[in-house]
Amino acid sequence: MNKRYFVIFTMAILLQACANTSAPKHVPLTNNDSIKNLVIYNFVAQDQIYPDVELERIDHTYAVMNGGALGYAVSAIVESSINANKKDAAAGAMQQLYRYVGEYDFRKEHQKLLMTTISRKYSVSVEGTEATKIPLTNQALSQRISELKEGEALLLLSSEYRFVNRAKSLTLVTEARIYTKNAKTLDKQPQPSYYNQFYYESLSTGSGRDDSLRRWADDDAKLFIETLNHAVVETIDLMLFDLHDPLENKCAADVASTFKTPENIYTQLIGKFISEKNGRYVYRENKSGRLISTVNKHHPVTYKKGKAPSKNSCYLVKQ
Repeated sequence: MNKRYFVIFTMAILLQACANTSAPKHVPLTNNDSIKNLVIYNFVAQDQIYPDVELERIDHTYAVMNGGALGYAVSAIVESSINANKKDAAAGAMQQLYRYVGEYDFRKEHQKLLMTTISRKYSVSVEGTEATKIPLTNQALSQRISELKEGEALLLLSSEYRFVNRAKSLTLVTEARIYTKNAKTLDKQPQPSYYNQFYYESLSTGSGRDDSLRRWADDDAKLFIETLNHAVVETIDLMLFDLHDPLENKCAADVASTFKTPENIYTQLIGKFISEKNGRYVYRENKSGRLISTVNKHHPVTYKKGKAPSKNSCYLVKQ
């Protein structure tokens, strides 16, 4: 089990890093009307949910700037070695849940839910019949881009899911990139026409650790599976909102909230309130533009005189 987790975690970071080294900041899609069909490559590295551990996360931005994909890979090795022992220690507590998950295949379910949800907006074709654990190299990515037909675009998805907050909550993090046939290159790497990150944080269940894992595992892991499936649909809906919904020429007031990152850290969120439905709140973070779906409420942000951000620099949201 220990070796398996180390290999999954290390390879997921290293291999995907070689294919994707874009800084995590929103790149809005400007040519949406020209895209008639999406070719989807859906990358999910994990065979099972990652344990709840307080991971160290190194900021790879400087490594990417100084060393490209190789710089990212080197810093990722350091990051993974720090986290390996933490993950191994937590793995044993997960066995109870693994026993009850049974035949549930997250890659298969993710692909099915993805196709059902996204086909409401696009005609879609798929690279393969289901989600894959094989990341794209730069060469393979460039080849797929070159094979795109008129009106086609390549949607590259990468997802990771884990427990946080002593296994009381489940998170799903998805990165989405869209490449068009005439994609520009930077340092010989194709640049996406669209990029964003989407964070989903579930309701809490249980009192933490063994109690929470038992509740996730009850009734053949019904709550776990339903929550994870809801996370996938919510995430794809956020992406479709980001791609399609019209933005009015006005700027909403900043609000503050919190969410639990995959690194198990409570993080303050400053951004725009997008929507609320059934006790779930969607925000767009000002700094990165990523969309975050959480159960945490928000409050207005009060700035000192002269310290409020310029309206020209804030994100526009649908009112």
